[in-house]
Amino acid sequence: LEVAEELVAEHGPYGFRLQDVADRLNVKPPALYNHFTSRDDLIARLAEKGSWLALAGYFREPGEDQMTSFRRGARNLAKFWYERPAFARLSLWEIAQSEATGWQESAAVDAEIRERSRRAFQRAIDRGEFRDIRWEHYFTQLIGGLASRVLFPRFDKTTERANVETLQLEADDLVVRLLTPDDPLSRLVQKLWEKESKS
Repeated sequence: LEVAEELVAEHGPYGFRLQDVADRLNVKPPALYNHFTSRDDLIARLAEKGSWLALAGYFREPGEDQMTSFRRGARNLAKFWYERPAFARLSLWEIAQSEATGWQESAAVDAEIRERSRRAFQRAIDRGEFRDIRWEHYFTQLIGGLASRVLFPRFDKTTERANVETLQLEADDLVVRLLTPDDPLSRLVQKLWEKESKS
């Protein structure tokens, strides 16, 4: 999985072959079939690993309101993706697809994680903590925005820590703007989504 993660970070989820994994491990390709049924199976296992690692930053802490939880989760996700960009590539690829294929269908943990988040999200809307935005729109904006910044960086700072802090500030700002009930940018995003949905 570590080699697959390196290859996905370098080339994306469809930019390598099992032969490339075998070459880096100095083994023959058939040896990989003792552990994975196909390249899609390997990528699905990697995606599940990344989903669980990312989920660790989203567990709600005692006494924490939903907005604080989602902001902290986004900051943690920004740091995680900066340190392990293969998972940002997998997520960005996934939201770019109109329907799941191959490894995406196998990565069932993603569905479980999203369902947990979706329920928490809807509870926050019902209580008036978040503006009324569809989960899919929020998820697409957050994942697309963060993953794009990680994978196509334009950092002014020269240290790793400063780069992570910049990403975390952007992640925090994105969550607040997307979820705050009366934020002007939130209303604009909602109008754009509504217009797009009608066309």
